[in-house]
Amino acid sequence: MTGRSADACRLVLGVLLTGLLRLGAAEVTVTLLNTGDLHESSANLARIAALVAARKAADPNVLYVDCGDLLNRGDPAFQITRGAAMFETLSACGLDAAVLGNHDLSFGTAHTAALIDRFHYPLTDANSVWPAGLEPRAAPPYRLFRLKGVTVALVGTSSEHINHRLDDLVFRRRVVEAIRYLATDLRALADIVVLLTHVGGERDEALAAQLGAEFPGRPPVDLILGAHDHEAYPELRVQSSSGIAIQHSGELGRWLGETVLTWDGSRVSGRRSRLLPITADLPEDPAVAALGARVRSSLPAARPLLRLSAATTPPEFTPWLGRLAATQAAVDVALLPADAVRQPLPAGDLLPATMVQVVSRLEPLCFTVPSLAALQARLAAVADPARRPLLCTVIPHPPRRRALRVAWFCAYADAPSPPAPELDPLTAAAPDLQRRTGLSLWDVIVTAAAAARARGEPCANVDVPAAALAPAASSGGAL
Repeated sequence: MTGRSADACRLVLGVLLTGLLRLGAAEVTVTLLNTGDLHESSANLARIAALVAARKAADPNVLYVDCGDLLNRGDPAFQITRGAAMFETLSACGLDAAVLGNHDLSFGTAHTAALIDRFHYPLTDANSVWPAGLEPRAAPPYRLFRLKGVTVALVGTSSEHINHRLDDLVFRRRVVEAIRYLATDLRALADIVVLLTHVGGERDEALAAQLGAEFPGRPPVDLILGAHDHEAYPELRVQSSSGIAIQHSGELGRWLGETVLTWDGSRVSGRRSRLLPITADLPEDPAVAALGARVRSSLPAARPLLRLSAATTPPEFTPWLGRLAATQAAVDVALLPADAVRQPLPAGDLLPATMVQVVSRLEPLCFTVPSLAALQARLAAVADPARRPLLCTVIPHPPRRRALRVAWFCAYADAPSPPAPELDPLTAAAPDLQRRTGLSLWDVIVTAAAAARARGEPCANVDVPAAALAPAASSGGAL
C-alpha cells in the first residue's frame, strides 16, 4: 500500500470512528436559570434561592445567572444601604455569573467595585474598561463550566449605557465588539456559549442578526439571556437569520427564566424555555431569608419614621428637615432646594415607603463661606428663583462676620447633580468644596427616627406649626 493510500485509509477510519463515537454519545442537557431587572425588589429572592438550590441539587448541569439592574426603586430597607444589601443577597442566591445594568454604578465606580469584591459577586464582564486601581479583583470576560458531558461558557457584557451614576470612570465597548474579539477562543474552549446582556430585546435581536452575518455557518453564541426593558418571554425568541435564541425573564423577581439546551455531542440539537412564576407558596432558602429579614429589620416597612402633628405642605416641612440636616451634617447652615419635598404630607405617621416617594434622595456639597452676608449674596446671585435654595440653620441668629460651614443638599445620590457645581454662584469661590456621600436626606430622617427610638419614643415627632413658623428658613433674605 502506498503512503497516499495509507493516509486515505487513516482519514476514512478517523471519520468513521468520530461518527461512531458521536452515535454512541449520550445526549446531555444544560439548564440556564436567569433573572434580571430586580431593582432591589427583595420579596422573592429567598424563594428564587431555594428554587435554584433545589434544581442544582437534582441536576449538576444547572447554572444561574443575573442580567443586571440590581439597584434603585425597590424595597426602602434595601435602597438605603447604597447597594450593599442587594449585592450581598444576590451573591447568596447561588449565582454563577452576572453582569451590571445601567443602574448598577449608581453610587460610584469605586463603591460598586468594592461591593463586588466584598461579597464575591460573580461579575462577568467582557466589554468594560475599568480605571486602573478601581477594577474589581475578579471580573473575567467569561466563565467556563465543565459540566457532565459538556463545557459551557458564560460570557458577560454589561450595559453599554450607564445612567444614574456619580462618575464617568468606566468605559463600555459595544457588545458586538467584545464578542467579535472573543469568538475564536469561546468556540475553541466551550461546546455551548451563552451570552449575558443588558441592552433590551430589540438590541438583542439586532445583535443576534449581526453575529449571524459576521459568522456564517455557526455563530459564536448559542443563546442570549438578557434584560433592560423588563420584558418576560414565555418562550424562546429565535432570531431568524442567525438561529440564535433569546430569553428575558421579566422584572422584580416575579419569574425565574428557565432555558434547557440539549447537547448531542457535536451541537445544540434542542432548546426549550419557560417562565417559572415565583409565588408566595414556594419555600424560602433559610440563609437568604434570614439575610433579608436582617436588612428589613433596620427599616421595617410598618414602623413609622416620623409622626406629623398636622397635614403639612413642602414649604412647611422643608425648614424642619433642613435644620435636622444641618445638625447631622455638623454644619452651621443647610441649603435645601424648594422641591426637596415633592408633595404634601398627611398628618400622622410617615412610613419608609412614603419617604422614598416624597423626599428627594439628595446628598450635600459642603463648603465654607466667610460670613452669613456672603452666603446671602450668593443666594441672591442665583438668577432663577426656582433654583434658589431655602436657607435653614441650627443657629437662631448666625453671626454675620464669622465664617460658616454650609451643607448644600443639591446632589442626587445616584447622579452628579448639579453637573458643574464649580460654576454655580453658590460654590464658585469655595476652595474646600467637598461632596459628602452616604448622608442623604433619607439618612437624615432614618437617623432621626433611630435617635427617637433610643430615647424610648416610637418615632420622631414633627410639630408642623413650629416647623412652618420657624424664622430660620428663608429664600436668602435677612434672617
